[in-house]
Amino acid sequence: MDFLPTTQIGQAGVDYVTSEDGTKLAVRLAGSNGTRTPLVMLHGLQSHSGWFVQSQSFLAGLGFPVYAMDRRGSGLSEGARGDCADFRDMIYDVHAVVESARARHEVEKVHIFGHCFGTIPAALFATTHPQLVASLIQASSGIHTKVSIAPSQKLGLLWSKASRGTVHIPIPLKAEMMSELDECVRFIRADEARLLTATGSFYFEVLRARHYIHAHKHLLTMPLFMASAGHDSICDTAANERFFWSLPARQKLLVRYERSRHVIEFSEQRDDFFRDLCWWMERFGDDGHA
Repeated sequence: MDFLPTTQIGQAGVDYVTSEDGTKLAVRLAGSNGTRTPLVMLHGLQSHSGWFVQSQSFLAGLGFPVYAMDRRGSGLSEGARGDCADFRDMIYDVHAVVESARARHEVEKVHIFGHCFGTIPAALFATTHPQLVASLIQASSGIHTKVSIAPSQKLGLLWSKASRGTVHIPIPLKAEMMSELDECVRFIRADEARLLTATGSFYFEVLRARHYIHAHKHLLTMPLFMASAGHDSICDTAANERFFWSLPARQKLLVRYERSRHVIEFSEQRDDFFRDLCWWMERFGDDGHA
């Protein structure tokens, strides 16, 4: 099996979308000539859009224009690195990219695809703008996680938010937690663009974001596909699956990839995942309805 992850950190093929506060967000567009409903892709905590060129290319090959954005403060996007002043900024940023895609392709809705931590801004956007979401895809959902920062670092988090000071806290993740495949682990370790720390404000706003999602989950009625990793030491697979079953969406699919550690397309079950993703997109890809 050939794997194609790449840092993709050069400027080639990157467009920029401006968020409402003027922040420029890097967006990698694949399949710009596709005629099907566009898809906005959101990456994980440490990663950037270059980690997910496999799924981006796969979906573009099915005819979907794919807008893979770098989160504010990550990859090539502007913003203080690893920072989030207000979780609502995540909503505004996704909205800016969604509106760009809607205008370019003259559509009412787009698909939203969150990988790992990206499932948080994906769910935030889906709860605040459900009328714009054709379907919601969550891979290795980060809404519930197993890993956490140390108690001493949590004190620094609270101090930084209260004092408006900046405290950088290491992200408690290791490359081997992401994949069981040596090639992918080497790729992650070698990626100089990988985010290694985040601010105290970022961690605090993530907690607020998760609370907001749970308080508004009744709005997640659009078609929903969740892909879980069976050996995920980062995300709490059981808790995320319970969350999935609690959602009011009538059309939904849950698949667990038992041999995957975390990033499913960095696993030996990548092709199984893509097969299921193809089934989902053929069923709901064009207008969000079966």
